[in-house]
Amino acid sequence: MKELKDYFPNGYEGNGIFTAISAISWFGGISPANLDTYFMLNHGEKLASKVCDMFTDADGHITGDKLKNLARVLHNANIESWKRQYEALTAEYNPIENTDYIETYKGSVSGTSGGSTTQTGKVTNENDTYGFNSSSAVPESKSTTTYDSQNPVKSTVSANSSGQDQHEIRKHGNIGVTTNATMVSEELRLRAENKFFDILCSDVCKMIALSIF
Repeated sequence: MKELKDYFPNGYEGNGIFTAISAISWFGGISPANLDTYFMLNHGEKLASKVCDMFTDADGHITGDKLKNLARVLHNANIESWKRQYEALTAEYNPIENTDYIETYKGSVSGTSGGSTTQTGKVTNENDTYGFNSSSAVPESKSTTTYDSQNPVKSTVSANSSGQDQHEIRKHGNIGVTTNATMVSEELRLRAENKFFDILCSDVCKMIALSIF
């Protein structure tokens, strides 16, 4: 049985399957040529599946248009998953922050003189949390308190103020349920165990290589 290196003669030189995939779409900061070399060094001796024989040329290699066709199949099968993995692993976030709390007050101001005024409206409290692999906050809880003429809220405003009054307070950081050391440790584990190169190579091998040597 043939090994993967027998099908991709130019893979070690950085002109293999990932270079062909990158011609369709690719990811910033990732060199497809370097990934081709990495793939062959780590997986080149794996036994190839029969799928490879469907894309070989007269010499028994996968090059040229045959390589482009295989790249298109691999791209279409994996690109959405790869995008999510890439976004998760390259997201900018604070590894020792696990909550983002925003309190917003919006109401109408009655009176135009300075000093203490009576306001009516609603206070909305929102709790957002960030996962280790997310750059966007996820709503955790939300509560709203309504203030009316029977239950007003007092605040001090400057002279001649009128219309909408808005206050916003943001509280974020570690809420204390997990130590900073634990959160940093989890961050390092995530980066070490989920290298993007290995994710890509593993997914390609699932389609073109056997699971045994």
